[in-house]
Amino acid sequence: MDEATARRIVVLAVQGQLPAGTGFPDDSTDLEASGLVDSMGWVEILVSIESHAGLRNFGQSWSESRPRSIGELMASLQAAATGEAQEKPSDIARASETGGTTNLLVGWAYTLGSKRKEIVAVERELNLAAGLLSKGAGIESVRVARDDEDELSLGRAAAETALDTAGIEAGAVDLLVATSATWLGFPSYSPALHNLLLLRSDCVALDVGGACVGLLNALATANSLLRTSRWQTALVVASEAHSRWQNLLCGHGEFAGLFGDGACAFVLKSYDEATAAEGLRLGRFFWECDGRSSRLLRVGLSPNASIQLEFRGEQLGKAAIEELLRILSRLESLSGRKIQDVDFFALHEPNPRLVRILADQIGAPPEKVALISQASGNLGSVTCGAGLCEGIRRVGGQASESRRPLIFMAAISPGLLGAGTYFY
Repeated sequence: MDEATARRIVVLAVQGQLPAGTGFPDDSTDLEASGLVDSMGWVEILVSIESHAGLRNFGQSWSESRPRSIGELMASLQAAATGEAQEKPSDIARASETGGTTNLLVGWAYTLGSKRKEIVAVERELNLAAGLLSKGAGIESVRVARDDEDELSLGRAAAETALDTAGIEAGAVDLLVATSATWLGFPSYSPALHNLLLLRSDCVALDVGGACVGLLNALATANSLLRTSRWQTALVVASEAHSRWQNLLCGHGEFAGLFGDGACAFVLKSYDEATAAEGLRLGRFFWECDGRSSRLLRVGLSPNASIQLEFRGEQLGKAAIEELLRILSRLESLSGRKIQDVDFFALHEPNPRLVRILADQIGAPPEKVALISQASGNLGSVTCGAGLCEGIRRVGGQASESRRPLIFMAAISPGLLGAGTYFY
């Protein structure tokens, strides 16, 4: 990148953050010390530079102190652009995908709440304007648990099916990693599920948080522990029963009506040359957290046990698409493959309408996206897992010695947290 281009990009980014009526600083002025830009202004400047320069993680590229002036920003931008041009994505992917350190996904399943409710009925129950969820969000129905179903029964059903798919007995599981944003109580979710599945007493039970990125966090945890221990088999479960909390969201029907109930489960095995062809390989994982959007969705319990909600749907939708696009771009780099080479996208789905917008932006045809939320509602951490199961069902049979199917998984969560990985 030449100096003139770098200056244009930096000046454009800085100009948007200066107080009204302020003269433009010279190249050596410390923008923060001079009071011209605060900490959030710096974030906006970095995002603008990344966007206009087509760079990823510009603000994470400094080994020492970050640049503080226009001149330093220009120099850093030119250096980052040079490094980006020299980066070889295929080399990055190859370094982490040697056979001895890549675990295998050998079992998978998902299950949904047994009751299907038309979204128009949900709108009536929640006193919402007709079409708010059906037309505005694109949801046709939601799946909710029966009175005798909860996170445990749904999780058990998914786990047992995943183990059957893998041809593995429950007694062979060394590690259970579970996530649930709706399970509130002690024992926590993983030991409660551990007991229900009759796993061995020396089988580890771990709970992982993260809400809608919880499944990715759980998969990454299990993946890392298999790599660094003598354990051979991990069971990963995500389960959500949103409907049990719906009555506490009085006055927030436009939020409560988006969600459904379900669970998903995956069996991971340590890599073995003899069984490498039996499952999908796990790629690298990626996370980021964009605090600028943290106030777009906040959910919590008040002292009197009522739910406190801050929900800015329109702004959150825009931020969600932007974050998912960044994750998918990063997965291109990590995998060494382009978006058009991806066979399937297992995505978190805030609602079907947003997923269609995202698919249009990346040029993904309908058959490459599950659209779980259209008939089931937003399943929280389970959504991208259900999407992965559908992806394996649709493209898993395409595997051959010369080519393995490629699936990108991406999810977002309040914070704004973003996470992604790929399977091949």
